[in-house]
Amino acid sequence: MDKKRAKQIIETDKQIEVLYNNFPVWLKKVEEKKGLVEVEDMINDKTIKVPAKELKETDLEFEM
Repeated sequence: MDKKRAKQIIETDKQIEVLYNNFPVWLKKVEEKKGLVEVEDMINDKTIKVPAKELKETDLEFEM
């Protein structure tokens, strides 16, 4: 995923499933200059920063 798409997902009204290392994460913030995305691991509630290119969007989408 690129950082532009990550930003779009953060700003949408829909909940779009995103995976990092095959685990679901919640996108919180994009660091434009570094190309990092702050994400919350939905399994253990840890917040980490990961490269946008390592995030994968799935086909699952939910209304919020």
